[in-house]
Amino acid sequence: MTKYSLFILILFGIIFFGCNQPIKEQEDIVIDKGKIDTVFNKTENKLSISHIYVVLDSSSFNNILHNTFLSEDYASLDAGLPNFSAIQKTSKSIYLRGKNSYIEILGPNNKFNEEIGKCGIGFALEHKDGFSLTNTPKLTNINTKFLKTSDTVTYTLKNKKIAWFKAFYTNGMDTNLHTWYSYYNPEFLTVLHEEPVERYTEAQYLKTAYQPNKLFKDISGLEIHCTLADHFRIANELKLLGYKPIGKNNDDLLFNINGFKLSLRLKENLNKSTVAIISGKLTKSNNYSIKLDNITIENSGRETVWRFQ
Repeated sequence: MTKYSLFILILFGIIFFGCNQPIKEQEDIVIDKGKIDTVFNKTENKLSISHIYVVLDSSSFNNILHNTFLSEDYASLDAGLPNFSAIQKTSKSIYLRGKNSYIEILGPNNKFNEEIGKCGIGFALEHKDGFSLTNTPKLTNINTKFLKTSDTVTYTLKNKKIAWFKAFYTNGMDTNLHTWYSYYNPEFLTVLHEEPVERYTEAQYLKTAYQPNKLFKDISGLEIHCTLADHFRIANELKLLGYKPIGKNNDDLLFNINGFKLSLRLKENLNKSTVAIISGKLTKSNNYSIKLDNITIENSGRETVWRFQ
């Protein structure tokens, strides 16, 4: 047999036996997208942490205001908009900036008239079609009392009044802990930074305020000790936005919101909800700890933890 004849015979066998192999039915390879969405907490509402705010007693606030380690080494501290100007000895608010998130620290007699002990979490929402004042989050259940109220916040920059964000929240509940979920306007950044911005991100907002040579990089987690009402409200708000707990220990819930870990710990004997722990990432390894009256800041490696008493 010639080599050519042998080649023809082998080719015929491949074609004949290959074509007679059973074809896998389409239904055998269908992917269960529902299970995948459940595992990865997929939702049309893209949510991320914007900032956390706390209102401190006079002693704790002044300790932060005058601490040289915090201002020189730990983080970029400023007095807020419109210029992110340096804090002064008489400042009533301090903004501790990260790359993609920040902590708003208020003292007594602040310009917002927020009482000592108040706290809040601001989340950023992003719509697939971009920003519009008509944007609304897609809720998993429309027959609900949660997230039914919205406000548009405007700010005057360079003599121009402009919409900054549209916030959604739950109205009608007496609470010490506020949560809101906002669509942010990129035109605000265009005016603020005097350059075209098509998509609003916290990194874009903070790009002139954040100092990467300082230790603090970003907020990574938050633990809140909640009253029953606040625990119920926040868990339901997140559920309506498509975010379910990734962990549960009795009534304590853990959420992962695009890398931000939120722990809701139920404390039924509390009269008011409180921020217990703020966790963050550092730009480099550091093991310095400091106590500032009712707050302790502990650095370990590239992690930083704020503990509130």
